[in-house]
Amino acid sequence: MSPPSPSPVAFHPLNHGAAVPPSPRDARDAESPSARIEFLEHALDRKQRELDDLQLEVARTADFIREVNRVLPGALVIVDARGFVFSANDQALRLLGYGRDEILGKAFADIQVEHAFTGEALTALLGERQVVSQERTWLDREGHRIPVQTSLAAAGRPDEAPPMYICVAADLRERRRMELEIRQKQKLEAVGQLAAGVAHEINTPVQYVGDSLHFLRESFEAMTLLTHACRDTREGLASGAVSGPEFARQLDALFAEADLEFVMENAPPAFVRAVDGIARVAEIVGAMLECSHPAQKARAATDLNRTVHNALTVARSEYKYVADVALDLRPLPLVSCHGGDIGQVLLNLIVNAGHAMADVFRAEQVRGVLTVRSFVDAGDVVVEIGDTGGGIPAEVRERIFEPFFTTKPVGRGTGQGLAIARAIAERHGGTLRFDTTLGAGTTFTLRLPTDATTLTR
Repeated sequence: MSPPSPSPVAFHPLNHGAAVPPSPRDARDAESPSARIEFLEHALDRKQRELDDLQLEVARTADFIREVNRVLPGALVIVDARGFVFSANDQALRLLGYGRDEILGKAFADIQVEHAFTGEALTALLGERQVVSQERTWLDREGHRIPVQTSLAAAGRPDEAPPMYICVAADLRERRRMELEIRQKQKLEAVGQLAAGVAHEINTPVQYVGDSLHFLRESFEAMTLLTHACRDTREGLASGAVSGPEFARQLDALFAEADLEFVMENAPPAFVRAVDGIARVAEIVGAMLECSHPAQKARAATDLNRTVHNALTVARSEYKYVADVALDLRPLPLVSCHGGDIGQVLLNLIVNAGHAMADVFRAEQVRGVLTVRSFVDAGDVVVEIGDTGGGIPAEVRERIFEPFFTTKPVGRGTGQGLAIARAIAERHGGTLRFDTTLGAGTTFTLRLPTDATTLTR
């Protein structure tokens, strides 16, 4: 006896072509060609509706993506595997000044100033699977530099070809302008807080100048009277109105009254004190002007040792009563930087050191030591500012560079100084770090490269 034949298998569209056992009715319908055609027409109609729904969903997704691109606050640039611009949103076009047809197909490296992401650099990101966030400088269509904060990531897997790269950039020009205003305001506030001490520093040499000039004026008046009296006496001697002995007696009296020996002995030191006092006032005023000068738009070759001396001069009232200064400034190459900004960093660090040692002095009546060193290390210029204060407590060490964080009482600090100082150092391609020991003191280390190409603005 032969085995029974297998049941017929029907095509089911919901199973994507998989074979399923037919129902008895399907089996009967499958025997009829018209029923079979009707069945397939229904299946095709159902698939068409599914395709229409899918196309509608794709259109809605495309509209949604376009709306996201429209309201996205930053520039969005999509780059292909070769490093050419594949797509850009309206914000990117406005930022860079290109038309859509002009930017599509343009090398992504052409809109970057230095360390551009080439095709090879983009490929390296694909395997790392990370988002690279950096401050960079882009070039617009006219060649103007634009500071931007970029986030770049590969949109694909290493086994996918070709991968795409997404770059989102935020225009930093307005933030840079606000940072400059904040830094300038902070500098002026710092100088304002030091105003009383600076006034005292100026008052002392001004007193030397005033006392010396007062003495010289009185001496000049006495010398003038002596000169006139000698002239009158000589005329009397010539006319016979005054005898020789009388002339000698009057002359001795005039010299005694003028105290000529005292004048001759003290006038030269008075001139020296006056000149030194004027020089000291000029030094203080010059240091204040350099410390409070608005930030330069262009970097310039700067002598950091001179900048250190200026900061020490302006901040002298903050440490001279509580600490002695130990200077060890080695010869330094000129650093291409914004000198006013770096001066602000050093001024802030010196003032903070003075405050730390003042707290110890009030508690223990022990003078501290403000140590300032400068030297060259591995091609970088390094300035160290150390104090013998109480050190930074462990619980706040991670927060001292946070904006608006301060351990000082109200009115003595805004919490902006160290945050701005580190931002300035990083803007120059450098670093600002510290080493502290509780009860022994703190040393801040400012490291700056001498290479001008590392500086961004």
